Amino acid sequence: MTDPKTISVNKIALAAGLISFLVFLRAVAGDFVNYDDPRFIIDNPGIRNLDGNMIVAAFTQQFSNDYWAPLTWISFAIDYHFWGLNPVGYHLVNILLHAVNTALVVLLADRLLKGRSGGDENGASKEEGGFLYPGMLLLAGLLWGLHPLRVESVAWVAERKDVLYGMLALCSTLCYVRDAETVTLGGKGGRRYYLYSLIFFLLALMAKPTSVFLPMLLVVADWYPFDRLRKEKIARVLAEKAPYFALATLVTLLTIINMSKTTAPYSYSEFSFLERVIISGYSIFEFCRLMIYPVGIHLFNTIALIFANPIPAYAKTFAVFAFTCYCVYAGRKKTSVMAVWLSFLIPLLPTLAFFQVGVDVTYSTRHSYLATVVPSIAAVAILAGIYQKISETGPRYLRNMSGAVVALVMVFHVGMTEHLITSWKNSGTLWSRVIRFNPVGRAFNYRALYFMDTGQFSAAGDDFMAAGAGAAEAGNPEAFNYYAYAGDVFNRAGRYQDAVAAFSTAIRLNPWPEYYYHRSLALQKLGQVNEAAEDLRMAGTRRGEIVFHKMW
Repeated sequence: MTDPKTISVNKIALAAGLISFLVFLRAVAGDFVNYDDPRFIIDNPGIRNLDGNMIVAAFTQQFSNDYWAPLTWISFAIDYHFWGLNPVGYHLVNILLHAVNTALVVLLADRLLKGRSGGDENGASKEEGGFLYPGMLLLAGLLWGLHPLRVESVAWVAERKDVLYGMLALCSTLCYVRDAETVTLGGKGGRRYYLYSLIFFLLALMAKPTSVFLPMLLVVADWYPFDRLRKEKIARVLAEKAPYFALATLVTLLTIINMSKTTAPYSYSEFSFLERVIISGYSIFEFCRLMIYPVGIHLFNTIALIFANPIPAYAKTFAVFAFTCYCVYAGRKKTSVMAVWLSFLIPLLPTLAFFQVGVDVTYSTRHSYLATVVPSIAAVAILAGIYQKISETGPRYLRNMSGAVVALVMVFHVGMTEHLITSWKNSGTLWSRVIRFNPVGRAFNYRALYFMDTGQFSAAGDDFMAAGAGAAEAGNPEAFNYYAYAGDVFNRAGRYQDAVAAFSTAIRLNPWPEYYYHRSLALQKLGQVNEAAEDLRMAGTRRGEIVFHKMW
C-alpha cells in the first residue's frame, strides 16, 4: 500500500516540474548560438551517427576539444538522430531535463525538511490545515527551478551537460539521503540505495566532470542534518565515501590529461594566487548577490574589467571572507548555518579561478546550477519559520502580507526568467545583452559574425571595428584581423570609404598582402585608380579571401 503522504509529495514534485516546464517552454523558439553550439553540435561530426562506434568513441576519444563527458555527447547524438539540426528538439530536451530536476529538488527538500521545519516527523504540517509543509516543498522547488540563474543552463543548447549532470547528481544525492536515513533509523533491506547513489554519481561524472564535488557534499550531509560523524561512526561513514572519492580522482586526472592537450590551465606565474583569490571571492559574492537580486545576468563576465578597477573586487572578497568567519562562529551553536554555506561553496569550487582554464571569465551563471539547491531549500525553511511565528503571535494582515511578498518575489523571478530567455533567441540578441553590460571586443566580434552570417554587412562592419578597437586596447596582437574583417564586410555593404579606413588600420598593424588587394577593390569603387593600382602591386599574387591569422 502506497503511503498517502508519499503520493502527496510526488504530486507536489510533479506540479513543480510542470510549472517549470511551462515557464521555460518559450526557449524552444530559440536558435543555436555561435558560442560552443557550433563545435558541440553543428560542426561536430562525432554526433552524426548513433551506433556502437559512436558510443565507443564517446568514451574513448576527446570530442570537440572538450573534456570527457560521454553521456553528454551520446545525448546530442540521440538528438541529432531524431531532430537533425533543428534546434527545437535540443531545446525541448533541455527543458524536460530541467523540469525533472525541479521535481527532484522538491523530493530532496522533503527528505531534508521533514521533522525539522514546519512539519512533524511524517512531514505533515501542524498549521493551516496541513498546507504549510506542502507549500514549503512547492516553493523550494520553484524558488530554485524558476530562478533567472537557471536560464543559461536551460536555454543554451550546449549546456545540456548542466541539466543532465544535475539530474544524475540529484538522483545520487536522493539515494544517498535515503540510505543514510535507513542506516540512522536502523532499517532493514540492505544498502541498495547506497549502490544506486554510487551508480548515479558515476553517470553524473560521465555527463560533466565537475560532478567531482559531490562526495564532499555528502560528507556535509553526514555532518548535518544526519549527525553521522560521531567518534564511534566517523571511520565507517568516511570509508563509505572511498569509492566516491576514487571515482572523482580518476575522472579529475582524466580531465586534466584531456584538457592539457587543447586548453592548458593558466599557470600561477601569469595569474597569481592572490589574483585567483580576489577573482574567486568576487565570483562567490556575485553568485550570492544574484540569488537575492537577479539583475544584470549575462553570458560573459571578463576578468579584465575586474582588474581595471580592482577595489570593488577586494571589498567583495573581504565580505565573503567575513561572512565565512561568521558562519564558522555561528555554526558552533547552529550547525545548519555552516552546513548550508558549505553546500553552496563546495559545488562552486571546480569552477573558481583557482583552476582557471581557457577563457578569461570571472564566473558563469550556469555554474550555480546545483550550488543553489540547498540554499533555496534553507531559504524556504527560514521563510516558513517566520510565517509560523507571525501566524502564532501577529495579526492576520501580517500573515497575508508575508504571503503576498513571497508571491511578488516569485512573479519577479518568472518575469526576469522570461526576459532572459528572449535574449537567447539567437546570437544577435545574446551578444547584444552582453554588450549592454560588458562591452568587450570579443562580444562585438561574436555579434559581428552573426550579422555577417545573416547578411547584415553594414552592422557587422561596425561591430568588427569595435572588436578591433577593444582588442588593440587590451594589447591583443590579433587585433588587425578584426579591422580586416571590417574592411571586407564594408566592401560588401558598399561602404567603400569605411572599407579603406578599416584596411588601412589593419595594414598598419600587420601588412598582409591580401589586405592591399581588398583595399584596392574599395579604392577602385571610389575612383582612386592610382592608389588602387599601387595596392595591387603591393598585393602581388595574394588575392584570396580574408582569413584569421593567429598570432598566439
